[in-house]
Amino acid sequence: MSNRQMKHLLSPIRRAIRLVLSRGVVTAVNAGLKMQGLQIKLYADEVKGDLEHFEPYGFTAHPHSGAEALGGFFGGDRSHGLVITVADRRYRLRNLKAGEVAMYDDLDQVVHLTREGIRIYSPMDVTVKADNLARLEGDVVEIHAATKLHFDVNGYGEDWVHDGAAWRVDTWKDGNVVSGSSNPISPPEHEG
Repeated sequence: MSNRQMKHLLSPIRRAIRLVLSRGVVTAVNAGLKMQGLQIKLYADEVKGDLEHFEPYGFTAHPHSGAEALGGFFGGDRSHGLVITVADRRYRLRNLKAGEVAMYDDLDQVVHLTREGIRIYSPMDVTVKADNLARLEGDVVEIHAATKLHFDVNGYGEDWVHDGAAWRVDTWKDGNVVSGSSNPISPPEHEG
C-alpha cells in the first residue's frame, strides 16, 4: 500500500479526531432545563445549539454570552455534542496561591478559601438564613459596623447608630422606639 493510499484511508479518522473537541463562545443559555443547555459558536461560524452543559455536582453557573466553552463531540459527530466546561477570562480571579480555591462572579462577589482562612466579600448585601439554628462560633468573635448595628428577637431589639460624633442606642418593640440614649464615646476607628 502506498503512502498516498494510507493517507487517504486514514483521512476520515484524522478528521473525526480533529472534530472531537472544539473551542467556542457561548451565545445563548437555557438555564431552565434539568441539564443546562448552551448554544455555542465554534470556529468558522459554526453554531451548535441545545448542547448539554455538564457541570460538577453541587455547582452551577449561568454564564454570560461571550464566555468561552469547550465542546465535545462523540466520534467527531457534530450533530451530537456537549459542553465540558465554560470559562470567562473577563472575570476570573488571578494570583491565587497554590492550593487556594475561590468562587466568584462578574459583580466582584467572592468566596475565597485562602491559606489563612475563608474570606467572603460582596459589594452588595449578604444574607445568611437558616430555618433552624444559625451559629457563629470561635475563640474570638468580632462584629464590626461602621454606621449601624441592628438586632432583634421576635420583634424586640436595639439599633446602635453612629452619627459621626456619638452613638445613639434605641430600644424598640414591634418597630416602635420605646427608649433611646446618646453616648458621646466614639469607637477607636472614629477617633481623630
